[in-house]
Amino acid sequence: MKELIVTGGKGGCGKTTVAASFAYLAKNCVVADCDVDSPNLGIVAQSQVTKRESFLAKHFEIDNNKCTNCGLCREKCAFNAINKDFQIVPLLCESCGLCMAICPQDAIREIEGVIGHWKIGTSRFGPFLDAYLQPGAENSGKLVTLIRKKAQEKAEECGADGIVIDGPPGTGCPVIASITGTDLAIAVVEPSLSGIHDVGRIIELTSTLKTPIAIVINKADISRKNTSDLIAFAKENDIPILGELPYDKNVNTAQSHRETVVEYAPESILSIELKMAWNKILDLLARQNDEA
Repeated sequence: MKELIVTGGKGGCGKTTVAASFAYLAKNCVVADCDVDSPNLGIVAQSQVTKRESFLAKHFEIDNNKCTNCGLCREKCAFNAINKDFQIVPLLCESCGLCMAICPQDAIREIEGVIGHWKIGTSRFGPFLDAYLQPGAENSGKLVTLIRKKAQEKAEECGADGIVIDGPPGTGCPVIASITGTDLAIAVVEPSLSGIHDVGRIIELTSTLKTPIAIVINKADISRKNTSDLIAFAKENDIPILGELPYDKNVNTAQSHRETVVEYAPESILSIELKMAWNKILDLLARQNDEA
């Protein structure tokens, strides 16, 4: 069983569009949307929830009946998360626990609360998992790790050939949790200066995590020069290019019909490129098996 993640340096680069197409082409797979801050793959997958669970995390609270307003916690908090009324501001608190450890009155306690939800269900592509983290909540990496664990269990249970993950953008904590231990990362990148910079960061991250990576260039025809620079950059770093996807208005129309572009416009150049990219992915994964 192989785990494939589709990621990108920023939101809006086409990551979910590509992930949805690969999930459709994979046939026998479990699909997981690990972009817990903004999950949306379920719209095209037409997912139906069969199980919903709360995601809990610990945070801190000041007991004003015990607090003497000595100010030690406010003075030592590196995040300025304690206001003048000696209340902890959730959006600023990093849950480090220093305030509780140093409070001379033992007035700060650790409590557990709901900061998000994770779900298991069905979809047009197969078993489907996603999650949602409340705005500003921490522990996104832990929620991603939980979703991946549940996806692995589901894949073993139903005998799936693999797992297709729609990852979060960037290179932060949830991205690290999404990529770690996967068999192949697919970086979706647009041919722009920022896109070239972003893919460089992703390559550095996957190198550190020892995860093989390949590149899909999206909207490759909007700047042939930058596309050529991306190809040269990938060649220099020995990174395979899976495909050069053209800009195609069918993408928006397909999404409005809650379909992938390979379903809605199967004969389009974009769909043909995506199918060729998927076949290259299968070859890369097969090569991994031969080398193992």
